[in-house]
Amino acid sequence: MFDNLCTWFSEHELQLTRGVNKVDKRILRLQPKPTYFDFCVSRPFIKWENQQLLEFTQGALHRDWPALELASLAYLEAEKRTRGNIFPKVSSEFDKAGIQPIRWLNKARDAIRGVSSSFERPPAGMASVYYILLGGYSKQSGFYGCYVGQTASTNLEGYADRVTKRAAQHFTGIHAGRGLAERGVEPLWSLNCFTESLKAKDIKSKETACSLALSSVSIKTKGDIQEG
Repeated sequence: MFDNLCTWFSEHELQLTRGVNKVDKRILRLQPKPTYFDFCVSRPFIKWENQQLLEFTQGALHRDWPALELASLAYLEAEKRTRGNIFPKVSSEFDKAGIQPIRWLNKARDAIRGVSSSFERPPAGMASVYYILLGGYSKQSGFYGCYVGQTASTNLEGYADRVTKRAAQHFTGIHAGRGLAERGVEPLWSLNCFTESLKAKDIKSKETACSLALSSVSIKTKGDIQEG
């Protein structure tokens, strides 16, 4: 567990210097190191105690810019537990914050894990398929959607990796996907982990395959689809 949750979350928030209208403040949620979370496993929070789950959810949600993906993973873990009456407590934190969890997140992770299992993975990834949470959808659509993109950028411009750089560009309107600067919420690192290091060859077809995999489980998606 973390010594200071507030500090930990702050260390994973990058203040972007240019907002949608060059005035708005914007936080980019950074990728946690594997020492904190193994997103590739089906239940990243499985070893956490109930009280830890609750405190982490509180820390994630009650922020100026909520850590929605991490809170949702804690929510989905609590939902699976039958002891300790933890799920109503975690769910209540979402109610207090007036925020909906990403209920389809585990379904999306299973879909991307499955479709990407056949992708070639070189020792050093030369391209990435990435995912960004979109807000503003209806209750019938699960409140959230997912943007699927791809990048083979080698000029990181000071960012930790190519996905972080591309997300920052989307959120600040630089070569941004349509609507992402306004509706983009945060990168979905628990999906990105499956496709962040791929061979650049046929990366657009891999992007298409991932987008279709999400659509096949009724998740609203945006991004480029390769024809044929």
